[in-house]
Amino acid sequence: MTTPTMLDDHTMAAFISGTLSEEERREVIHLLLHDDEARDWLHMACEALAAAREEGPDPAGYAWMYMAPRPPAPGPDRPALRYAPSPPGFS
Repeated sequence: MTTPTMLDDHTMAAFISGTLSEEERREVIHLLLHDDEARDWLHMACEALAAAREEGPDPAGYAWMYMAPRPPAPGPDRPALRYAPSPPGFS
């Protein structure tokens, strides 16, 4: 496997869109694991893509209908204690 030393914009776009072959995808992932600058570039490319997909303000106010739901609230970290009645005369 020959690991590229640098990513070009076409390879990065194909990686983001998921159109690379399995071998090329492994090479890009290997590069991303070892190159901080490549990871920064991937992050900026994903942010630019997200900004390009954004549309202007929703005039009808229905944008909330298409948002992803919030993740469920985490459960308690320990089980709730059972109710134990107080001894008579204890308040």
